[in-house]
This record gives sequence, C-alpha cells and structure tokens, in this order.
Amino acid sequence: MENQEVQLKNEALQLKQEVATLTVKNQEQYNRASGLLVMVKGRIKQINDWFSPLVAAAHNAHKALKDRQNETLAPAMEAEGIIKRQMQAYIIEQDRIQAEAQRRLDDEASRKQRELEEKARLAREAGKDAKADKYEQKAQEVIAPIVAPSVQTTVKTDSGATSIKRHTEVTIIDPMEIIKSIASGAPGSVPITVIEISESKLVKWIDANGIKTCAGLQIKLNVPGLAGRAK
Repeated sequence: MENQEVQLKNEALQLKQEVATLTVKNQEQYNRASGLLVMVKGRIKQINDWFSPLVAAAHNAHKALKDRQNETLAPAMEAEGIIKRQMQAYIIEQDRIQAEAQRRLDDEASRKQRELEEKARLAREAGKDAKADKYEQKAQEVIAPIVAPSVQTTVKTDSGATSIKRHTEVTIIDPMEIIKSIASGAPGSVPITVIEISESKLVKWIDANGIKTCAGLQIKLNVPGLAGRAK
C-alpha cells in the first residue's frame, strides 16, 4: 500500500515537471495542453480513488470515537449547564439589586444637588453672592457613592477556580437598518468590517438573474474556465 502511494506521488511529480515549461501560443500547443490536462485529470482521479476508501475509513473511525466521547460527556455537560444557569441567575439578580441601589443613591444625590442649586439661586436673587457661591460649590461636590458588586468575581477551590466573564449579546432585528448605518458613514455608524460579502453567492445571483451591471460590482461575463475529463 505504501509503495502504491509512493508511485502515485512520483507520477504526479513527473507530470508537474513535464508541464513546468508549458507555453500555449498557437493552436497546436493548445491541443497539446488539452491532452496534458486530460492526463492530469486522470492522474488526479486515480489518486483520489486510491485515497477515498482510506479517508472514509478514517472518517468513520473518527465519527465513532466522537459519538462515544459525546455520549460519555453528555451527563457531565448537562451537570455543567445546570450549575452555570443557577450561578448566572444569581449574578443577574445581584446585578439588579446593585443597579437598584445605585439608582436610589443617584436619585438622592440629584435631589441634594437640586436643593443646593435652588438655595444658590435664591441667595443670588437676594444679593447674597458669597452665600450663593458657597451653595453652588457644595452642589458641584455632591457625588453619589458607588455601590460595590456583591458577587465575588473569582472563587478559588481546592480543585480549581471559577470567575465571572462578562460579555455582550447582540440580536439582529433589522438587517436593512444595519446596511443603512454602514452606508451613512456617519460617526458612530456600523463599520463595513462587520459584514462579509460572499463573491460566490453574488456570482450565483448574477448568473441566475442575467445581471450585467450592478453598483459596487465589476462584472466580467463569459470568463473562460477549463474543464477536463479522463476516459
């Protein structure tokens, strides 16, 4: 089996050397190139036919092992999911409590600030500028305290550690609005780098609909592509 593989590789290398200096400048050379192309296609088919059962056997063995791995892992993965959902629910609830506490402190700070600003206004109207300045200074110094997170972000145990990893979730609601934002180019708009345009899908659309021109595209029709088939 190994000798067969070596033979196939050597034959492919010989073909590569044979065509290395190939040039096509006239019909005769074109005809010769066509013959070589058919020969190469035949060699490619021969190589693929030889490797196909080996690749299929390896694929089936890999799939069987992955199925056994997944079956063995399933209960542990389900256990992990149960634990994570409970921990995440706790974090979300503590975040809500923290945000509510922060909102109350911010509201209280805003209330005190408004009271001081009102006192400053009244003092200014009464001609008591020094007193008004004092109230304005105090108003500027009013800052709501920051509520510290109540969940310990990292927990170490004898067997390892867990930590909170915050991430952002995005749900696409209207793709057209995203496209409009990209097209606007305005500050803060969505950059074009977030999307990927598929040339192969564009080609299928162009061919299916007979499109010849389209804004943003350079379309070349009837581009020659060669196909060869071995007997």
